Amino acid sequence: MALTDANDKNGPFSAPRQFGKQYSLPALLAPHPGGTVGSVPSFGWASLENAAYYEVTYANNPAFTGATKATTASSTHTPVKNLATGRYYWYVQMFDQDKKGGPIIARYFDFGYAVYLPLTLK
Repeated sequence: MALTDANDKNGPFSAPRQFGKQYSLPALLAPHPGGTVGSVPSFGWASLENAAYYEVTYANNPAFTGATKATTASSTHTPVKNLATGRYYWYVQMFDQDKKGGPIIARYFDFGYAVYLPLTLK
């Protein structure tokens, strides 16, 4: 950057600076962190400003080996194939119009377990 004087002459240029975009973490709304889901889970998160699209990633291991990924412009995603019973880890990453990704934070939920309460007969 340089200042221009009244005679339209540039002064000395300042040293180059770098800057980057920084986005907020998406708030993961569903499934609840550490919760149990008995039917097909629907993933949900709060929309972020400047998001062109989101990538939802989920797997049955915390390393996300063999993960399933889906891209969507909305703030929800429901898997199209059935999941096996077990613990799943998931995260959402937003991408801007330049395809630059925002930060991620992973959560987990347990899928396919039924909770039975005791029945008391009188």
